[in-house]
Parts: sequence; structure tokens; C-alpha cells
Amino acid sequence: MVTRKSGRMAALRFFCKPGKAGSIMREKPPLKSMLKSVPLFVALFAVTFFMLLRGRGLHELRMTLRFVKPAFLALGALCVFFYIASEALNTRFLLRLFGYRPRLASCLKYSFCGYFFCAITPSSSGGQPMQVYYMKKDGVEISHSSLALLVELAVYQLVAIVLAVLSFLGSLRFFSHLPRGMLAVVAIGLLLNAAVLVFTYFAIFSHKTAAAIVQFGLRILAALHVKQVDVLQERAEAQLEQYRDSAALIRSHPREIVRIALITIVQIVSLHSISFFVYRALGLNQFGYLSLLMLQSVLHITVSAIPLPGAIGASESGFHLIYRTVYPRRLLGPATVLARGIGFYLYVAVSACVVLATHLSLARRAGRDRAL
Repeated sequence: MVTRKSGRMAALRFFCKPGKAGSIMREKPPLKSMLKSVPLFVALFAVTFFMLLRGRGLHELRMTLRFVKPAFLALGALCVFFYIASEALNTRFLLRLFGYRPRLASCLKYSFCGYFFCAITPSSSGGQPMQVYYMKKDGVEISHSSLALLVELAVYQLVAIVLAVLSFLGSLRFFSHLPRGMLAVVAIGLLLNAAVLVFTYFAIFSHKTAAAIVQFGLRILAALHVKQVDVLQERAEAQLEQYRDSAALIRSHPREIVRIALITIVQIVSLHSISFFVYRALGLNQFGYLSLLMLQSVLHITVSAIPLPGAIGASESGFHLIYRTVYPRRLLGPATVLARGIGFYLYVAVSACVVLATHLSLARRAGRDRAL
């Protein structure tokens, strides 16, 4: 349970994370509609692993598992936990700015639940609304939780894109073998994320510029006869107001924002380190840690722009293309399975258990309240 000491901001009706679709925040989020994405998630998972393991793929995976070094895989799995725990720390720091005193365990719960709903929904659209919902159940005002998540994402987006651009420039030799089509996908992924980042920071620090961009976009939609442009305008105005609140928060707490940025660097580096530990788990050592970290940084930004649940299929295909000069041909398929297995699917299962436990706890709490 989170306790609030003081402070109150204007109520929020709409919030959106750039790179992750926004939604109207309600007291009761559309949990059932989000869970409807599970069949799509399962179908994509089945098709992806069928493509990876068909032919001799399953045999090669079995043979590889005989000599794999489990200690390195455990380190890779631990990296994902550090990734989720780092997000929890940042959430805790930001909520404390509003006068709350959340327990770290509660913030871990929010992070795991967000991880699960981001994984199963297209464009990762379900994670943040559900995090806001769970925080509301623990006594955090919607305006506070959504603003905290927005600032957290703005910092994350900045760090991730800067690392990806530096990594791309530092590892051009690895990308020279890629087909032009794949290079175009990498470039588009970087540009889309950079565009989102630029707009986010305009929205936070230059309200007039952001409003002009939004109005220009709305006029284009109106010219294309898109329905409910007025509704979109209302949402956009509410969103821009929240960005203005974000600017006030950032300007008034610069030291805390720097601390959050440093934790975010650790968070992203932890996630990208998985590829190195999988590489070492397979007994390979030709390429160093920094080279694999840079490759994974570029891959992460590239596939993040693809609107599939968990970027399933896109991540595996991108791994195959980008890492094919790193792994021997016979190990590329098993490496893909292991990297995605411990770096994504394992924690989808773990976070699903956290979501289940959270809802059971909420149901028990509601039962006690009714009894009183």
C-alpha cells in the first residue's frame, strides 16, 4: 500500500507514452479487452518458433543445450530482473516527489504488471494504463502516477535513442553486410524513435511549438476526413497540459531527474547485456561485451517501432539478420531462442504470475471491504 503525505495536481483524463500508444485512463481499465490480445500473442509465438525450429532447428537446439553454460544464462536472466527493478526504483523516486512513500515491493509489482501488459498488447499499449490502475488501487492519484510514468518514459526514450545512435555509429562494420531493405528498417526505426523523442521534448519544454505541430497534424486528419477529429483534439490538449506539468516537475527537481537518468542507463545496459551472456553461454568469445551491447542497442530501437505484441517475430527476425556475422550458422537459431527465451518469454511468464497474484490480492481486499 502506498501512502500519500501531501500534494494534489489537476486531474488527468488522457495520457500517452510516446512509442507506446496512449489511452483514456479510467477507474476500471479495459482489462478484458487487453486480455483479448493473448490469443494473438500465442499465435505469433507459435508461428515464430515454428519458423525457428522447423527442419533441423529443433535438433540443433537440443544439441546446443547439451553444452550450454547455465551460469551465463542465469546471469542473462538476472539482467532482465535488474531491468524491471530499475524501473521500479525510478517509479519509487518519482512518486516520492509527490509526497508518497511507496514500498519497493509495490513498485516492483507495478513494473512486473506493466511488463506483462506491454508484452501482450499491440504497440505495448496496455502497460501504462494498467500500472496507473494498480497505483490508484494503492492510493496514488491518477494525475500523479501518469505524470510520473510520462517523465520516466521521456528519460528512458532519451537514453535509449542516444545509446542506439552511438552504437550504430560505433558498429557500422557489423551492419555493412545487411541487405539494403534491412538497413532501411534500421534507419526508419531510429528516425521514428528520434521523431517521437523530439516531439516529446518540444511538448515538455516548448508548449507553443508542440501545439502548432498537433494542430498541423489535426488539419491533415480533417482533410483526410478522419472521424472524431474533435475528440482527438480534446485528448491532445489534455496531453499537452500534462507535458507542461512534466516540465515543471523536471525543472523543480533537476538532481532527481539526473539520478533517474543514471538508473535508466543501468536499466537499458542491463537489458542489452543479455545478448553477451547468451553468446558466452554458447562457449563463444570472439566478440567482446561492448560489440554485442551495441548491436543489441540498435536492434532494440529498430523493433520497438513495430506494432506487434512484444515485437514477436520482428525481434527474432532482426536477431537473425544482425547477429549472423557473430554466430556460426548452426548456433544462430539456438542463440535466438535462448536470447528471447530468457530475455522476454521467461519474464512474461513471471509477470503473468505477478498479475494473477495482484488480482487475487485485490479481490481479497474488496471482499474485506464489503464485509465491513
